[in-house]
Amino acid sequence: MKPKRYRNIDEIHRDHEERGERAQQRLREYAAVPASEYFYELAYCLLTPQSSAVNADTAVGRLKELAFLERGGDPTSVLRQGDAYIRFHNTKARRLLTVRDQFPVIAARLAATPKGLPQGLRQGIPPVMTREIPEEMTQATPAGTPPGTLQGSPPANLHAAPTEDVLALRDWLIANINGLGRKEAAHFLRNIGYRGLAILDRHILRNLMYHGVLRSMPTSLTPARYSIIEGLVRQFAVDIGIDMDELDLLFWSRETGEIRK
Repeated sequence: MKPKRYRNIDEIHRDHEERGERAQQRLREYAAVPASEYFYELAYCLLTPQSSAVNADTAVGRLKELAFLERGGDPTSVLRQGDAYIRFHNTKARRLLTVRDQFPVIAARLAATPKGLPQGLRQGIPPVMTREIPEEMTQATPAGTPPGTLQGSPPANLHAAPTEDVLALRDWLIANINGLGRKEAAHFLRNIGYRGLAILDRHILRNLMYHGVLRSMPTSLTPARYSIIEGLVRQFAVDIGIDMDELDLLFWSRETGEIRK
């Protein structure tokens, strides 16, 4: 495979110097989310696709006020309110009702999957993939050694790869929860303290192109392509010396001006 060049690495290091501490604090907050909030974090990730994250957050807050998990009821009216408006609210209301019924099983599966540090943490840079990467998505190899660029094993704070248990958990969630794709499942797991999974939305993909990790915007994200790009993100994080989950939050803060969930 021909080596490629990362771009604008100094810029991402400046961003990390300015906002890295806040990103780290946010990740600590995710890890401290109590199990009693897991359902509502999952509801948030089911509501955000095609809708405003702010609206989804507002809607979830109202569902909490109504004790939706405990009492049930039709959430459609909440999802139709102007400041909490969710597109496709009828479909998403049905999904919330279904996942509410499923949640005891989901909670048991979450409880059985530890959030511990990825095993790859102590094994150096993980094998990202074993087959050739499509040319249009080849990763970069830094030219020279910019400040903060690493060669060899990553520093101890890098979450180089998730455990197999976490990967299996994500696959199980996708298979069993209607409306939850790889991106949404990764988002949910990150928001309750799991690490090392990429949340590949258009904002993240655009930043990956900006830094030379991707050559072009993928036209679609099949499971295989998602896994390949996730591996590229993981390797990029190792190469530039910034935790993968912090990197995700930094990219998001560029787009929104804040580090949101």
